[in-house]
Amino acid sequence: MTPIGPRVVIFRVPGAESAANADRLAATAIKAGLDVLIAPYWPDDLEAAAAPQSPLLDRDIGSAPRLSAFAFRQKFGFDLDLADLSAHLFATQPLTADLILAESIWNQHLRGVAQTAVRFLDDYNADIVFVPHGAEIVSRLLAEMTVATRRRLMFWESAFFPGFHYIDPHAPHFFRGECGLDRLPSPVEPTPRAMAFVARWKADRASKYLQTAPPSSRLELQQWAGADRRPMLFLPGQIATDANAVVGLGHHDSLGAVYRAALRSVPEDWRVIYKPHPLAEHDVLQDYEGSPDRLFRTDADIHDVFAVCDAVLTYSSNVGLEALLAGLPVILLGRPVYAGRGLTHDLAKPEALGALLAQRAEPPSQNAVAAFVELLLAKGLTADGDPAGLLSRIAEAGSRPQTARLPWYGQTVQAVGQAAGGLTKALARSKTLAEALAALPEPQRRTLLEHVPAEALAPHLFGGPQAPRGQLAPRPQPDIAPGGDLVHTDLKLEQSVDPAAALAKTASLAAPGRTLCLTLPSWNTCPPDAIQRLDRDDIDALCARCDPPLEAQVHGLDGDRLISPDDAPAWVVLAGPKARFPLVVEGPVCFRPWIIPPEAFTYREEPEPTRKGFLVCIGPGDPAIFGPYLTMPPGRWRISWRIGPTSVWDRLTRLLRRPRIVMDVVEHRDSQITVVGRTTNASATLVLNPTSGSLLEFRTSGTSEMRISQVPFEGVELRGEGKLTE
Repeated sequence: MTPIGPRVVIFRVPGAESAANADRLAATAIKAGLDVLIAPYWPDDLEAAAAPQSPLLDRDIGSAPRLSAFAFRQKFGFDLDLADLSAHLFATQPLTADLILAESIWNQHLRGVAQTAVRFLDDYNADIVFVPHGAEIVSRLLAEMTVATRRRLMFWESAFFPGFHYIDPHAPHFFRGECGLDRLPSPVEPTPRAMAFVARWKADRASKYLQTAPPSSRLELQQWAGADRRPMLFLPGQIATDANAVVGLGHHDSLGAVYRAALRSVPEDWRVIYKPHPLAEHDVLQDYEGSPDRLFRTDADIHDVFAVCDAVLTYSSNVGLEALLAGLPVILLGRPVYAGRGLTHDLAKPEALGALLAQRAEPPSQNAVAAFVELLLAKGLTADGDPAGLLSRIAEAGSRPQTARLPWYGQTVQAVGQAAGGLTKALARSKTLAEALAALPEPQRRTLLEHVPAEALAPHLFGGPQAPRGQLAPRPQPDIAPGGDLVHTDLKLEQSVDPAAALAKTASLAAPGRTLCLTLPSWNTCPPDAIQRLDRDDIDALCARCDPPLEAQVHGLDGDRLISPDDAPAWVVLAGPKARFPLVVEGPVCFRPWIIPPEAFTYREEPEPTRKGFLVCIGPGDPAIFGPYLTMPPGRWRISWRIGPTSVWDRLTRLLRRPRIVMDVVEHRDSQITVVGRTTNASATLVLNPTSGSLLEFRTSGTSEMRISQVPFEGVELRGEGKLTE
């Protein structure tokens, strides 16, 4: 029986080009004796011919499970730096709260991708992992988890030349200084192989992308070129979201901004030929207006353009390498793999282009170009069907930790990444997003709010998924041991970015030896807007991390009854020294006074903050104050609106005038709204027996005859009548 070689997983991005490239790479790997599996990120109905294929995810990133940072740390023992891993997203996508907040649903799915990758590699028992691209978020996650599980990591990309793959055991080529080629000098002299390759390339008019321009394009180009004697600069377009294009933008925010700055610097005695990238969905210079006698747009074969131009300006484009092979002067913006080797005229900024063109840039030595081609062929590229070359590259692979990539990006992306990282740390110390934003250094807060409006962040109350304002209300706290030595807390562990730190801080504020009592949703009923989904093992682990360590006792809560925690919708957790736990018996329970703070309500108009609440304008019409939506435990409850007089005169006039403010309790059930209780500011209290499971809302309105007035609103208080421990 033939022994099976090392097991290799070749990940690929969805799409026809990546599928074809992965299949060619797999064929070479199989020829080398490797056991190969091709893994698209998710199904795309493109079958592989050379090797079996199995997708990583069932559908897309949203099909991965959700993991908080705490849950990920529990499983793997380390954190993912999502602010750094998302650098390419920051550079290529409109910034949203989902991208910025490390505990958004999107970012929790990303941790789920990482977890799924580990399971996938474990199931296949993979030894070697090929990760495509190397900058976008899924490839960054795959690289992180490959290293974390001590597997050998290889990066692979479409090559500079057809018939090859770019394979590097260190980093993708656009992270200059990290990739393997950057560690090697070019040979002093080219080999005959390299000289022959360059000669064949020129003779075949070869290019990375098939040149399919119609003959009319060549004729139009020649006519425009012949109409003027001024020298011509060729500017080949780039895909704006390509890693080559977004790495190293400096103080510019986009590739289009770099191009425009360069074009403004072109001297009047030069003309420009511009060719959009054939695969770009959007031409970054589509709206750029240039004088027809100075700017010519074309889709001509690049070799026809080479024949009429005097120099080539690129931003990290493969066309720059092809122009070097054609013997043309190449002026560089960005840092492609062929930069910094004396072959090109490298510009630190596009505004310096004019001075260089005025000096007439010189072409490179063709011997030096061929020597660099030799380095590429020997150490950077692997030819299709060359198993020995592939194995030699794999022999260099290891499980090297990946360095942070944020420093390779432009100033704006770096600032956003640093601010996002700062916000993640601030959220770990804060209960709400508002508190975390207030604690950020001013430059980081300003950066975030410049790119993500405050109104977009506001629904993410706790820095995780969007949650209704009612989540700011504490839960009803059962007094399960009246007179006991308990410290009741409204800490919401499921809404804590760092539940371990939150519990430890709360425990440290209690007197030594006291037992904490808190409530939270059970594992089975945790809502989708929660940050954490904690099981009983998690609670035990959180208590064990406190100093001194605590033990946890979990009881079930269903309405106004304590039951077994196994099937309960909510849990009551006692955390403290085991010997100090009170005796708890299943059955009816009473509740402590329940205060709904003004921050938990919604207001028709922006209220004015006061020391205890808000100063709210109330007048005729729709409710000025409404919400939150609460499920109250059954029983008899006394509900009181905390509305203070604005002045002594206001207190006196209330005795003489009829009530001006109406306060309602509204029940929402089966898409129906019913007023189940009403009172006025003459008697801002009512007694209610809520229906089990009903959703209640508190509304505050003005009467039809009243004028608009400002009322100090300090929330609502609920007391369980006859059952409550004072």
